[in-house]
Amino acid sequence: MNLINLSEVCEQIRGVSYKEGHATGVPSSNHTKLYRANNISNGTINENKLVFVSNEIIKEKQFLREGDILIAASSGSVNLVGKAAMIKENTNVTFGAFCKVLRPNEKIDMNYFSHFFQSDNYFRYIRRVAAGSNINNLKNEHFDNLKIPLPSLEEQKRIAKILDKAQELINQKNQVINKIDILEKSLFNSFSKKEPLVTRKVKDIVLEIESGWSVGGEEREKLEDELGVLKISAVTSGRFNSKKYKVVDKEEINKQLLYPQKGDILFSRANTKELVGAICIVDEDYKDLFLPDKLWKISIDETLCQKYFFVNCVASRAFHHEIEKRATGTSGSMVNISKAKFLDINIQLPRIEVQEEFDCLMERLELERKKHINSLENSKNLYQSLLQRAFKGELTKEKVG
Repeated sequence: MNLINLSEVCEQIRGVSYKEGHATGVPSSNHTKLYRANNISNGTINENKLVFVSNEIIKEKQFLREGDILIAASSGSVNLVGKAAMIKENTNVTFGAFCKVLRPNEKIDMNYFSHFFQSDNYFRYIRRVAAGSNINNLKNEHFDNLKIPLPSLEEQKRIAKILDKAQELINQKNQVINKIDILEKSLFNSFSKKEPLVTRKVKDIVLEIESGWSVGGEEREKLEDELGVLKISAVTSGRFNSKKYKVVDKEEINKQLLYPQKGDILFSRANTKELVGAICIVDEDYKDLFLPDKLWKISIDETLCQKYFFVNCVASRAFHHEIEKRATGTSGSMVNISKAKFLDINIQLPRIEVQEEFDCLMERLELERKKHINSLENSKNLYQSLLQRAFKGELTKEKVG
């Protein structure tokens, strides 16, 4: 099977550059929806924080078409640059200057082309070439020189169907997990309104708040005998993410460390205004990760408030509004909530028996969720294995026959 340069099967198109006066957050007949890097996630397009730009600054070729691969070409984070998603249909949508589009020609099947940009091999290549002093940039030559196996169109379509089925398994498992998340939120909304409710201060419930210790580290995967300091993004989603860390030189450690243990409540005292106050429960013991000073470990009196109920209260919109009002900071990108202000916030609680019932249901749901998460990881591994074989030429009829 032939290995060819990407430049032979696609055209590169630069995104729209715009100034503040040409953009708005409100759609209109004079403005067009524009996708940015934040609208690319997990190989798909989301509609979060959309921008609309003036029609007069958009060139015809900058409108997205079916089969286009939209790529984050510039980012301050090496983990974000290179993420990609296929456009499923012709749209009246454009894209920003920090993105680029690879538009396939008639030599390549668009679905086969799309799967290539979800492979581990592709992302390893991106990490290698995207180095920049302050921002990671993907240049035209990085894609022009990238090699892709090119069997016949018939073979491309056949391979794409195999990969589509593996991708569909992932989508189905994600849907189940999303349904569990929705059910958990619905349960909390129901249980949190069960009368009678008692208003308490957070300080009445919290027994202890411990802060971690921050130290510089490297943005890379940790080796077995190394330590990692957690980033605040480890709790941002409301689920503990053990992959969000920086690798630390052990020789720089001169303080006692605070390791996350199963059942610990972690809270982010500092972040952007939208994300400060994120909270989660740790899923297992971690002896190779430790907390930074921007994350708190919170211990509570469970005779007054059950753990899952407390976490859901703090994660609620009403409680976050109180955190936002009290959080301070001189930086527009980072604010902080003090212990005193956090402890002074009111929290409404139903009877402890109601909370215990809620926590029992949550524990069962979390076990079910973890089972599906493990199954999802297996499906992702299968997909990546098939991708690797596909783009090594090992899924052609000659190889599998």
